[in-house]
Amino acid sequence: FFFFFFFFFFFFFFFFSCRVLMVFLAIASFFGMFTSLMVFHSLFFSSVFELLMVLFVGLYFFSWHAQMKTYSLLCLATWDPTVYGFVASAIRKQEPIENVERVKAPEREALLCLFLMESLSCITARPRGYDRGISSHPPCSSPQANSR
Repeated sequence: FFFFFFFFFFFFFFFFSCRVLMVFLAIASFFGMFTSLMVFHSLFFSSVFELLMVLFVGLYFFSWHAQMKTYSLLCLATWDPTVYGFVASAIRKQEPIENVERVKAPEREALLCLFLMESLSCITARPRGYDRGISSHPPCSSPQANSR
């Protein structure tokens, strides 16, 4: 089982480009939303869920691409509803957002996930030029970011 996981992860990580991985993560997130609506949860499905959650956590913490981090975090949010509470508590501790309860549920959860990704990106180490052309936010060590 673990051999299959490592073979699967390294196959997609080394032999495919980042764009193909993003498409794979988008398909997996749709599959996760579909299966989370199912009533039954067998042992096979729960083990597959845990396997893919480990894959998405690894992609989030070990990828330098901002869109990859976004997709992996959103996939994690569709796989496990407890991620919603984790993201919401992280937002309440860092910065309160007014009228968050008035936003529709899927948009609110995506907003919370993206906000958590932005806050965690300041903690993780990033190479020079990480935000160039990907995110409109300045790097965390810049004077503009410190003045926010």
